[in-house]
Amino acid sequence: MNKKILLFTTFLLLAGTIMPVLATETTPETRAEVTPPTDDLRHVSNMFVDPGHKYIAYNGAGELDLFLYSSQKTQYLSNMYVILPQGLTTSGGIDAVQNAVSKYSTGLNIHNGSLSVTQLANTTDGREVYQISPSTGAFITAGGHDEFLALEFPVKAASKDSGLTKVTFNANTLAEIGRNVLFIGADNIKFDTSVSSYPEVNATTIGINGADSIVRGIVLNGIQREITLFTPKVSDTYTVYDNATNEVITTKTSTGLSGEQYSRIGLVDTLASLGLDASIYDEKSLTIDSGSFSDSIEWVPQKALTNNPDEILSGSNYRIFVKRFGKDVTVKYVDENNNEIADSITLSGNIDDGYTSEQKAITGYTFKEVQGNTTGTFTDDEQIITYIYTKDIVKAAPVTVHYVDTEGQKLAEDIVLDGNVGERYETEQLTFNHYDFKEVEGSISGEFIDKEQEVTYIYAKIEENIVIPPSENNEPPKKQEEAASIARLPETGEKNRSFIGYGLILVLIASFLIVNRKNFLKNE
Repeated sequence: MNKKILLFTTFLLLAGTIMPVLATETTPETRAEVTPPTDDLRHVSNMFVDPGHKYIAYNGAGELDLFLYSSQKTQYLSNMYVILPQGLTTSGGIDAVQNAVSKYSTGLNIHNGSLSVTQLANTTDGREVYQISPSTGAFITAGGHDEFLALEFPVKAASKDSGLTKVTFNANTLAEIGRNVLFIGADNIKFDTSVSSYPEVNATTIGINGADSIVRGIVLNGIQREITLFTPKVSDTYTVYDNATNEVITTKTSTGLSGEQYSRIGLVDTLASLGLDASIYDEKSLTIDSGSFSDSIEWVPQKALTNNPDEILSGSNYRIFVKRFGKDVTVKYVDENNNEIADSITLSGNIDDGYTSEQKAITGYTFKEVQGNTTGTFTDDEQIITYIYTKDIVKAAPVTVHYVDTEGQKLAEDIVLDGNVGERYETEQLTFNHYDFKEVEGSISGEFIDKEQEVTYIYAKIEENIVIPPSENNEPPKKQEEAASIARLPETGEKNRSFIGYGLILVLIASFLIVNRKNFLKNE
């Protein structure tokens, strides 16, 4: 900066038209009390544009250094006008201009006011016009700011289709005064002798339709500047951040000619294209801060001014965010003895994503308490949530155990098992003589419930086979039976004795009946 000041001061001294500027930088005034200007004279010095570079890229954005108010005299501030040259427009609109003016105002150390900016109507040849207005009574003090404090005006260069090859600033002659970018309002304003290199001109003649009808702009032989428009190589940068920690994971660039386009597909839209591990990062979580991953993007230089046309200029910077997989959250449902009473649930998600667990209604149990965070976010650590329940004591319906044969006939009395809902029961398979177990109907073990249950053990009778051993004389069984029958027939004497016995029995019965009848008649 000092070198620039010395060179330009020397040039102006030789021209003999502008007061010399300080050869060293000054510091802002820090006095508690500031004396306002003692007169209303305005001092103009070094009010010009210095692009500072030889080249500006087509479609490129940059900042143009505008030098407005001189620090050589304590003075009230006047309106300033900016007419952008052909080939340049504002980058970012009026808001960007206001931000630049606010930053400039801070460096000026303005007293009793501030600066504001208004966009006026364009000139007849399409150049943008802005009016920078100080508050009434606003002033600056001598040495209160750096003489070459610049308003960094945001600009964007025309496209190659415009046909322009150069951008021109400042006027060497009065006939070229319309080429100026900076003008100071001169209505009812008195200037000191510094104004000799800033002739008056009708504002509307040069396309200014603002608060002043008369303005002044620099006319000085040799002050004109030019920059050349060119097509540079541009590099866009994609920076990938961990969504949880905001730490940079990796970066990727895309380089091409300004004004041309490229696709993000296959470049930055997948974990593979970014070189990220799919076991660590969730591809579905990829987001970008501008546009979408399917967009086609134009290479546009963001710092368009350069002295080297072969330099690869910085393009747009994009931020990509990706989430890491978090560790699982396990939700358990147990009784007071830590026995599982319902299936566990596993919750999965990315780090910093939220989770919510659920308290279940479990038949036969009453919720008691929970251990762990029922809601929260997934982290790098596994988490366990345990819902604890107490068992309800509810009388269950009985379990009846039957023991029957294949015909359904009972082989033993039923056994009735009682218990509470949820408790276990076990039945027993009994053994019976002359029966083999065949099958069981129902669950031989299980839990008591609120409905009756039956278990039926079924047995099959064992068939007994009678085997007659053969006789000693080896005769067939039939002949043996006949022989046995013959052997059992009584002898003649035996038959007579049998008849006599039967007769005696009949006589005794008859006598008994006769005696009883007589006794009955006698009693009557």
